[in-house]
Amino acid sequence: MSNVGQFQKDDSDSMRELRKIVLDYFLQHSDADWDNVRRHVERVVRERGTETRGNTIAPTVDQILWDLIVERLLSFGSSSGQAEARYPFLYITDMGKAIASGHERLYDPDEYVASLKRRVPTLDNVISQYLLEAVTSFQRNLLFGAAVLCGAAAERQILLLLTDIERWDPDPKRKADAQSLLQRPRLPMIFSLVEAAINDAIQNRGMPYGVHQGAPPHLISLQEMVRVQRNEAVHPAAARVSKDKVFLSLQSLPGAIEVTDRIRAWFRQQ
Repeated sequence: MSNVGQFQKDDSDSMRELRKIVLDYFLQHSDADWDNVRRHVERVVRERGTETRGNTIAPTVDQILWDLIVERLLSFGSSSGQAEARYPFLYITDMGKAIASGHERLYDPDEYVASLKRRVPTLDNVISQYLLEAVTSFQRNLLFGAAVLCGAAAERQILLLLTDIERWDPDPKRKADAQSLLQRPRLPMIFSLVEAAINDAIQNRGMPYGVHQGAPPHLISLQEMVRVQRNEAVHPAAARVSKDKVFLSLQSLPGAIEVTDRIRAWFRQQ
């Protein structure tokens, strides 16, 4: 048994980096033996010069592998079906490949939010917490919870945008409508008003292309997330949410928040 120790970081950082090493290994080797994964992680830790005195990292690697199996990113057997679906044979699933190679690192809640904060330094604290818990729920295959939290993040972002539009809007009727909708939100009307205000700002108020670029599809994606939250995740007559749908929501949310936050900043500066 190896004497390679834990990273010289706190436990969450250490687990995050070890987990990344494991997933990156499976991106290069879709099929693997449990012990081979252990040896690979220990070798990478030694090469990086981050080993310490103390306990072996093998139990931590084992924990990460079991976590990834529970999350359905890894499975027993082989991708070709030639190996029996049992220990010690492992392979990365299609969902595992998509998540491990994805820009947003959906297997890592802390990094998902940290990455978004690098793109959007003014990210709302409530949205940040929604997304942290959404990714954690997704990671644990709690799809209803993840869908509800994605929808809540999308709805809050739209309401923040509506608030900035209401403060800016030179159109008295639209301003009054925005005030009414902030008091009693009705989402179809909110999205219509937001779209009208942005179009007005583009056509008549000089909003630059670099600010509103990509706004229409991102507004549609936010609206779809709210719809999934209300009509599929929590509506008793539907009560169904697919993992693919939550995956797409988590993939598209950072871009939608980044674009709408640019637009919010422009409205606030006028």
